[in-house]
Amino acid sequence: MGVAMENDERPEAPAEKPGWLTSLEIARQALRCRARRKSDGGQCRGPAVSGRPVCRLHGGKGGGPRGSRNGRYTHGYHTKEAKAELKQMRAEMRELRELMRAGEDVF
Repeated sequence: MGVAMENDERPEAPAEKPGWLTSLEIARQALRCRARRKSDGGQCRGPAVSGRPVCRLHGGKGGGPRGSRNGRYTHGYHTKEAKAELKQMRAEMRELRELMRAGEDVF
């Protein structure tokens, strides 16, 4: 069982920090929340939730899954793709109206 040592001497363990101190250092290195305080307009300074720009108090944990994975998803009228398609159609309609107006000026 292990290596026998003279006089029951134990090897010196490297000086380690307690677990809470290590965790505190990691927390201090976390990105900071980008939300602004109402009182003075300063930055929140709370640690941001992983993968989000804000802390848990400012909505970092909020929100459900996007699209049909969300239980409240009813149709696709307001998806990014549908909005982009609608924007494209409006631009084409605008061009057609301008062409029609230009054609009226000719006659």
